[in-house]
Amino acid sequence: MKDNFGEICEEAIRVLVEHMPAANTLIKPTLLHSIRVGTYLYNNGYSQNIVLSGYLHDAIEDTGIKNDYIEKKFGKDVLDIILANSKDTNIDGNSNEESLRRCLAYGEDALIVKAADILDNYKYYSRMGNQKGLDYCSKNTEYLLHIVSSDFNNAVVTELKKFHAEVAD
Repeated sequence: MKDNFGEICEEAIRVLVEHMPAANTLIKPTLLHSIRVGTYLYNNGYSQNIVLSGYLHDAIEDTGIKNDYIEKKFGKDVLDIILANSKDTNIDGNSNEESLRRCLAYGEDALIVKAADILDNYKYYSRMGNQKGLDYCSKNTEYLLHIVSSDFNNAVVTELKKFHAEVAD
């Protein structure tokens, strides 16, 4: 990791704060969610690109930040991970399944960010007692676990499996 990793993470958070729409226009506290996802990845020792992508994973779909801005500020790899994790609202049907397929095509880094995203959403909806949100997370977890190979043993995926099993009980 670079010596200025913390500063780069703060810059990602600043970008989010500057561009995030008002909380009352979103279905959940999206800024806090993005910060939790990035911080989870940071605290669990993931690479700089994964952590930055965690902070910024919803930036394009929720803030309207342009791709070239993210690429210039944080690099092509971060942009590509974010794009893999972004829902395509032009897709009929389950745009989340399409995003999961894009994460699988991109590779492990994008899948790690997606798993951290789902895990944080799962924990949030569990705290809120939101059954519709829990069902949404359950469906996404089951699809993610279905598409990744059985030898994809990663800490965040393991924690997601465990949380999913606890919620299902």
